[in-house]
Amino acid sequence: QLNDVHQEISNRAQKQLQDFVKQNSKIKQPNPEPDQSLKH
Repeated sequence: QLNDVHQEISNRAQKQLQDFVKQNSKIKQPNPEPDQSLKH
């Protein structure tokens, strides 16, 4: 059960990290159409 909790925390941390990277990339590279890359 401890392993499940650890897995849950890892998944949540990874998702937060990805969201953080997305926000940073938006700030660094202002794109007229930021949704373009998401549609691929």
